[in-house]
Amino acid sequence: MEHRSTRQSPESPPPHPPSESAGPRSIGGSDAPRLALPRPSRRGHCAALACFASTFLAALAPSTFALAPAASAGELDLVGHTKGGASFEIEAGNGFVYVGAGSTLKVFESGAAPPLVQLDDHRVHSLIHDLKLSGTTLFVAANRDGLWALDVSDPAAIRSLAHAGAGGEAAAYDITVMNDTLYVANHTNVTAYRFEGDGFTRLGAFARTQGKDYVTGCDVRGAICAVTVSSRASGVSGPRNGVHFYDRFTGEETAPLFHQGVGFPEDVQFPEEGADAVFVLGGGNTFMTEGYFYVLDLRSATPELSQEFRVDAVFPGFDLVSVSNAAARNDTLFVTSVGGYSFRDDAAGVWVYDCTDPFDVTQIAWVPQGLLYFDTALDGDLLHVASEWYGVVTIDISDLGDTEILGPTPTGGWNVGTDVNGDWVANALEGYGFEILNVANPSNPELLTRDANSGFCHSIAFSEDRSLLYGGYSTTGGLRIFDIGDVGGAGDPVVLASMPRLTGVTRIAPVGERIYVVRPLAGVTRIDVSDPSSPQVCCTGSVLLADHQDVVAHGDTVMAACGRRMQAFIFSDDAAIQAGSIQPPWYWFSGCDAVAWRDGQVWVPWDKRGVYRYEARFDGETFQFSEAASNDDPGDFGRIAVDERYLYVLRKNEGRMITLDRVTLEPVAEFTAGGGYRDLPFYGATDIRERDGLLFMTDYHSQLQLLRKPGGSHILPWPAP
Repeated sequence: MEHRSTRQSPESPPPHPPSESAGPRSIGGSDAPRLALPRPSRRGHCAALACFASTFLAALAPSTFALAPAASAGELDLVGHTKGGASFEIEAGNGFVYVGAGSTLKVFESGAAPPLVQLDDHRVHSLIHDLKLSGTTLFVAANRDGLWALDVSDPAAIRSLAHAGAGGEAAAYDITVMNDTLYVANHTNVTAYRFEGDGFTRLGAFARTQGKDYVTGCDVRGAICAVTVSSRASGVSGPRNGVHFYDRFTGEETAPLFHQGVGFPEDVQFPEEGADAVFVLGGGNTFMTEGYFYVLDLRSATPELSQEFRVDAVFPGFDLVSVSNAAARNDTLFVTSVGGYSFRDDAAGVWVYDCTDPFDVTQIAWVPQGLLYFDTALDGDLLHVASEWYGVVTIDISDLGDTEILGPTPTGGWNVGTDVNGDWVANALEGYGFEILNVANPSNPELLTRDANSGFCHSIAFSEDRSLLYGGYSTTGGLRIFDIGDVGGAGDPVVLASMPRLTGVTRIAPVGERIYVVRPLAGVTRIDVSDPSSPQVCCTGSVLLADHQDVVAHGDTVMAACGRRMQAFIFSDDAAIQAGSIQPPWYWFSGCDAVAWRDGQVWVPWDKRGVYRYEARFDGETFQFSEAASNDDPGDFGRIAVDERYLYVLRKNEGRMITLDRVTLEPVAEFTAGGGYRDLPFYGATDIRERDGLLFMTDYHSQLQLLRKPGGSHILPWPAP
């Protein structure tokens, strides 16, 4: 639905941002109020960077996500997609539970024992970051896709009412509803909208961010809008990191910034009663593994710290603790902490606080939940938890001193990889294992089977005859081999073998009775799978201190993306011989995570430099590579795929795919899926495969997109769900 023209309301914020002179009276100066927390140590930084939780660290620069017009003949027609994903956001009301599972809204019946009964689902275009129920209208903050209003009066038939796209660098993270006005934390500002039943009117914007800072949350009390601003994108607590206060009608700041010196605030919430206080969900600090929840006293002109609460974990960067959401009932506040795996139970649960007196808050209970979770919703005597691994976890909280986990309701996992063979597609779903789909009808993918063996599945590949499936796991089991011969007849995958020492496989390339697997620091390993129940490691080829990420194999010859070089290997069962390499065009931060090889040509996307095409000539012993074409693109690149005419390139972290003419490397078309998440690394577009006339593009939060290859004169916008 198109935006209505902006018009000024007597009680609305101004349509233009306030002048810079309306900024905080003290930004990072000695007189600015500061949260009295310790600064991270250098040792904490190093430990955190070594752990997988570094996915929560910030990218060094923001990116632009708006679709660009096609440069020439090129059409990418979205013909199908999958639904679901890990649960990230949850809301309850009217006897139903509403779950944001990746980019899919799922509606479940409430009150029954889990697994909950699903009534309907509705797919938006990016990660569902917040849900707010107002009567029978559900407002959805959908990250890069902006703001949606959905009619849920019939939960079995969800209907779209209105949509306000984010546009540019904006991304909808948090919603506050005040009568018919919505205040949306929109990454670059707080944007006010009026909802009028069938459309949104944009009233104005304020709290505009500067540089790499971004708005994460907001709440309104009277004329005051409290806003949390995070400096996470710069990796350190910047001078505007903390809580800001604005007059929601004029857009002017009403009080000095409360600077949060450590950690990155996620949201803010006023008490249900009219006390002059505000609860701050202070996020966490990956370096120190601390989560912060604190109360600000607003009874004076300068916000002051009233109380602070912290939860510590054990291993820096691994036991993630980040206070990000809260659900309130009367004077009781249920606070989420994300809570990664920890030997200390209290780092992986829901904290419960008595807030009868906001200036004397006390912790009264702790509700165990386990593993990563992002949000909670109160539903009578039940607490529903949005969990990354378990979907929706339902907990009986009728007695806070003796809570009981009733069970999970699976919703899906994050999509990190894919492979295609004939009409079958396999998706690696991280903590959810993998799934196999039949895409004979690409507009309606059919789920054949799902395997949720314990461990994180990060890479997937079919055998050439499609009788086997190879899965690369980053935890227990390492490389696994599955018999999938009976899957088409409703049978389940059967584990034939596992190789626990081969953990962290990022890519698998099957060639007959051999497979090549890539591990970042270990190199490319050739494995004999002639007896799939007893696989044997043959040998490994590697580049010293290289970051091996991708491999393409034809027979005994392999091209591998190894970070600071592209390396050719010639393998036998006894040895791997280096047979030529390509160095990056000189640039300190350049490297490659992907490679394509076809028809005597090699394509390498070099970060910060662009995509290069090389002619590859083999002299009987080594390859000679000569540069044939390149483009100028300062972005960071993910996976690539090539066919007889085009090269398909993923832009890392952005959820975006660019189609290039494979010879000239001129852009032809592009397609944006989920659009990434908060400029953080390792999200966005994750994999790309091609088969016949179709492309199979996976997005971490938005699952699998099936696209028809270029052939028209323009790129089609994403159709309405």
